[in-house]
Amino acid sequence: MIGLPAPSDLRARRAGRATQLRRGSLSALREGRVVLLSAHTPAEGRRPSAVTAEVLGHSGRHLVQLNADRWSCSCSTPSPCSHVVAVRLVSGDVVDLEAVSR
Repeated sequence: MIGLPAPSDLRARRAGRATQLRRGSLSALREGRVVLLSAHTPAEGRRPSAVTAEVLGHSGRHLVQLNADRWSCSCSTPSPCSHVVAVRLVSGDVVDLEAVSR
């Protein structure tokens, strides 16, 4: 019978995933590989309601978009990916890496 991973194993995996997302997104930002093409934040809003950006990843260019409160990326990495995290950071959308890596 296959058992479920221990809670400490799950926490370690989440922490590892959060570290990976942080490294990848900050690397893209530091290296100037994130281009914000358009962004819209409502006058009373604190977060963007629509964003389009291009991120030069290790396997090519990826289109990242925010539409109807849903982030998407054209890469093949399961969500969330570091491309989305980088664009969220640069567009002013607060990112809790621990929460998005669950």
